[in-house]
Amino acid sequence: MEVKSFSHSGELYVVAKSDGRPLKEMAMRRRQLVKLLRALRQMRQEKSRGRLLLRVGAARSAAKSAQGFVIIKLPKAGEEISRHTFRFSVEGEKLQDAEL
Repeated sequence: MEVKSFSHSGELYVVAKSDGRPLKEMAMRRRQLVKLLRALRQMRQEKSRGRLLLRVGAARSAAKSAQGFVIIKLPKAGEEISRHTFRFSVEGEKLQDAEL
């Protein structure tokens, strides 16, 4: 644990940083990302575009901070749901920047 103190305008400020906190946040982000990717893979079997959109929205809101690391390409209206029309990928560089 790293602790620093300083005074400003007659007030004493104490800043405490835990060494394990960044690791914990990284693990939480990774867990959310894995959960989101698994949910998206299961959605490839969906037949209805409307239901797919609802499920994607629910999965993204449940993923919280991990949703910003995934690019999702949805099928257009009238398109069949397949691997070519419904795609997703992880922005690895953005994820690495967040972990630093």
